Amino acid sequence: MGLSNPLVPAPTGSALHHLATTCVSNGQ
Repeated sequence: MGLSNPLVPAPTGSALHHLATTCVSNGQ
């Protein structure tokens, strides 16, 4: 997601992806 969006820095995109994956893993 973040990597495909030039407005979002790579580190931020990675963080958001990690948070999204965590939420999915938690069932939230």
